[in-house]
Amino acid sequence: KFECETCKKKFSERHQFNSHKQMHLGDDDPRKKEFECEICGKFSAGPDALKKHKTTHSEDDEARLPFKCENCDKRFHLMAQLRAHRRTHL
Repeated sequence: KFECETCKKKFSERHQFNSHKQMHLGDDDPRKKEFECEICGKFSAGPDALKKHKTTHSEDDEARLPFKCENCDKRFHLMAQLRAHRRTHL
């Protein structure tokens, strides 16, 4: 769906594509550091994505894993992970 003009790698999600494009920016390009996580160096597609990514580094389970299973209290980083987990209770 989204193809990198530089390396021809393909992505199905726009946010993954936008994040990937950051790696091709020159070191002197001011956009290169704009959405880079200062903890791990991962690039995010924008400020909201960076804020969400930074929660993965939190020691607080509720911030790092905001989605909680109602049946067993197991926590997940993504809603999609929680949905998949819920099926184990059926």
